[in-house]
Amino acid sequence: MQPLKIAHISDLHLSAEHHRKHVRYAKRLIAYAQEQEVDHFVITGDIAANAEKKDFELARHLFRAQGLLDPSKLTLIIGNHDIYGGVHVAKDVLSFPKRCKHVNYKENVELFRHTFREAFDKCVAGHPDRLFPFAKVLGDLMLVGINSVARYSKLGNPIGSNGEVDDGEFSRLEMMLASP
Repeated sequence: MQPLKIAHISDLHLSAEHHRKHVRYAKRLIAYAQEQEVDHFVITGDIAANAEKKDFELARHLFRAQGLLDPSKLTLIIGNHDIYGGVHVAKDVLSFPKRCKHVNYKENVELFRHTFREAFDKCVAGHPDRLFPFAKVLGDLMLVGINSVARYSKLGNPIGSNGEVDDGEFSRLEMMLASP
């Protein structure tokens, strides 16, 4: 069997409002990887800059235009900016912890899943009601996707930047990996 060539990209921070140059950089990077005959793209964390539908739609448009919205070509993992957003201008620094406190974590994970739904086709989920963890089989290779973005906590994660994989996630992962 032919080896599978994978491109791993992280932290695109695509935004319809902020950092417009990131779109150009992402297009260039994806085109370069395609020129190198990459078989599969794994894009991890912070696909969007601000956890807004318009940012996800921008990323979706980019992936579709590059021919990547296909589970055999694209695997996505959510990042903290995809759930909480980020700080983009100085005035955001003071208001950001309050914003994180009011984020609907589960709703933003669902928005992520729905926006990029084609990339999650044929994935095996660790739980029927949750996107993560999941497994995707590509020939002899299995990719495992884990959400390591910690939920908001006034003391433990006040600015939505900490990561953790909790016991429930580990249990679902163990059950999933033990299953044929």
